[in-house]
Amino acid sequence: MMNPEDRKLLEQEMVKFLFEGHDVHIEGYTPPSE
Repeated sequence: MMNPEDRKLLEQEMVKFLFEGHDVHIEGYTPPSE
């Protein structure tokens, strides 16, 4: 299973993105260019 602290962070980011309209920024991730 996931580390409980990591799971809580992921859940918070999902709620921000899905319900509050925030952009999600993941440290170290670069989206592929189209």
